[in-house]
Amino acid sequence: MGNLLLSFVVLLLVTQSLVAEEVHQGDSSVIDDLVILEAGKASNFQSFLGDKKNWRLEATALETVSASKRIKLVRNEVENDYTLNWKGRGEGQFYLASLAQDLSQYDDADSALVMTLRVNQPPKKQVVLRMGCGYPCAGNADLTRLFQSVPADQWLKVSIDLACFSSRGLNISQVDTPFLLLTSGKFSLSLADIRLVPHAQDSATIKCS
Repeated sequence: MGNLLLSFVVLLLVTQSLVAEEVHQGDSSVIDDLVILEAGKASNFQSFLGDKKNWRLEATALETVSASKRIKLVRNEVENDYTLNWKGRGEGQFYLASLAQDLSQYDDADSALVMTLRVNQPPKKQVVLRMGCGYPCAGNADLTRLFQSVPADQWLKVSIDLACFSSRGLNISQVDTPFLLLTSGKFSLSLADIRLVPHAQDSATIKCS
């Protein structure tokens, strides 16, 4: 009788655990922010610069210049940020990448890509923000007007609806580059924090839903 009761209790606990897990997995409200860059550190992502001579130059030093010297990255360990300077000599890009991840839950949770940034010099030419899913798979958003209109030399928090990427070619289940910034003109920008934030769509600076 004792063994039978014990078996019943164990079965009940296992069943409750499985039900709780299913509820947790099905509830998009409990997912955490996906931190891409925090306090000037690239979390679980690697930093890269790219231009026509080398589109995948890993930026591991405090200062890194792209192969054709079109873009320079400076890591500020005092202010905890990245400063990116495009020279205006042709196309150059900065991006953060990792192994492909399924970000469907963030799309389902009406997320936004939230950035803490400072525009040091407004862009002279088009600036594209891209989320990639294995080249050439990507979703693009034109942020030229945003960067030209915000106050310069001030730290700001701006955000863009994740749907701006997932509805424009991004395979949300295979995201390997959650942040890529590309321009061919002069531009200077500092970045302190980048993350995907659930339920931030309604308050996003740029909306596509």
